[in-house]
Amino acid sequence: MMPVAILAGGLGTRLGELTKDKPKSLVDVVGRPFVEHQLELLRQAGVSLVVMCVSHMCTEIRWVVDNGKRLGIKVYYSYDDQLGTGGALVKALPLLGDEFFVLYGDTYLNCDYVGVETRFRASGKHGMMCIYRNEDRWGKSNVAYHNGTILGYTKRQNLPNMHYIDAGLSAFKSIAFSRFPGWKREGFCGDKLDLEDIFNGLLDANQLAAYEVKNRFYEIGTVEGLMETREYIEKTEYLHQYRDATVSILQQLDLIMINRMVELLAEAKDKKGRVFFLGVGGSAANCSHAVNDFRKKCHIEAYASTDNIAEVTARTNDNGWDSTFIEWLRTSRLCDKDLVFVLSVSGGILNGVSRNIALAVNYAAECRAKIIGIVGNVDGVTTQRADACIIIPAIEGQSITAHAEEMQSVILHMLAFHLRLNVGG
Repeated sequence: MMPVAILAGGLGTRLGELTKDKPKSLVDVVGRPFVEHQLELLRQAGVSLVVMCVSHMCTEIRWVVDNGKRLGIKVYYSYDDQLGTGGALVKALPLLGDEFFVLYGDTYLNCDYVGVETRFRASGKHGMMCIYRNEDRWGKSNVAYHNGTILGYTKRQNLPNMHYIDAGLSAFKSIAFSRFPGWKREGFCGDKLDLEDIFNGLLDANQLAAYEVKNRFYEIGTVEGLMETREYIEKTEYLHQYRDATVSILQQLDLIMINRMVELLAEAKDKKGRVFFLGVGGSAANCSHAVNDFRKKCHIEAYASTDNIAEVTARTNDNGWDSTFIEWLRTSRLCDKDLVFVLSVSGGILNGVSRNIALAVNYAAECRAKIIGIVGNVDGVTTQRADACIIIPAIEGQSITAHAEEMQSVILHMLAFHLRLNVGG
């Protein structure tokens, strides 16, 4: 993917005391310098090289970010001595190559960077601006855009036909800067050159393409913007952590044990046995789903203990919750040809949570029925009595209930769609 130039030379004056002793890029956002969030977003998008265009307090930025190795991305530095946003890019051209992205140093934009790059190259233009339909909601709209074409761009005034805003990300070919011959790539001096001048020069030459992003941008240039960005990234961080935990659990699944489950299910089917699913709460919903898949796709006679709500509530009301599942299995005449499939976070604790499942599992063992479990607890009765059991590992800071129940669904699909069991349908 194209390298990215981050314009991080601004003074950050609108942030007041927050930037009194640090550059804007190092302002704290959810326990980390803002620039680290930017670099992490770019790395996840597939970017491998970033050029930091720095000036104000550049030493502090370099001390924190260094060469980027700690963050999984290569970082170079270009020092512009307050030459303006356009001048900073001219100075950085030797490090950027023929094509590159530009991202404002105070902008956080979660978008399809691959899609932006592809559209830019397909356009054949010298530059492309990412825009968002803003309607003056997050700053004054500054782009006039219609039917795929940018008609005008200015930050100096807000015109009636300006409904879009520069989203903080753009793409350029180095040739875009050849319109400013007085600006040399190395050792130049003179007046400041703003990125707005570059954009308008390209507009005049019909060399500026547009890419409309669907997600709003976030920025830390103002105190209000900083607060919004902190809130957004905090929520996004949680999603990243949850996703990473899910991936980690998937990678730890015991495929040998899952294959053992396949064989036990195939054995029950061959013997014309039945599969009885036990579960409560979210796991009960997974039981109902599994019954559908196993009956329809595998032609296995399957039942869920909680599907007959009239029976469940009657037994609970008359005899108590603890005996509900064991009595259901007893009435179903559970035998050694059958299989009991437990979906439970606790796995059933005799003197604790899900005692009804613990009693039912012990009864299944007495009947010599095979027992399979997908649980989130190593100490439950299911783990101790099962012929095959997957224990979903706990991840620090994550809900075992959420991950256990989602993994139940994943494993059940692995089983129901397995070539050994699936007959179509």
